[in-house]
Amino acid sequence: MGETNKSKGIISELVPGLLICVFVMFLGIYGAELIGYLMIKAGFLSEGSGTPVSGIFVAIIIGVLIRNTIPLSPVFQKGIGFSLKYALRAGIVLLGLR
Repeated sequence: MGETNKSKGIISELVPGLLICVFVMFLGIYGAELIGYLMIKAGFLSEGSGTPVSGIFVAIIIGVLIRNTIPLSPVFQKGIGFSLKYALRAGIVLLGLR
């Protein structure tokens, strides 16, 4: 019974930071698409072209901007740390495999 409560406590400590990271991930994906769309409308790319900017790159830039401009509550630290240690590294490996 104690082990179950301990795992629930760890998960509840990770969730707030993970949610912020998922939000930044979606911002990166849609931000990259927006950049591609704007480049097509500005005439830098031909119609039907895909965006030349990676969503991962945009998400990393957004994360750096957030981290250096907005003070985050300690509630988010464990989830963000987990994302940096495991999820980001796994994503970079998978991007390299692509």
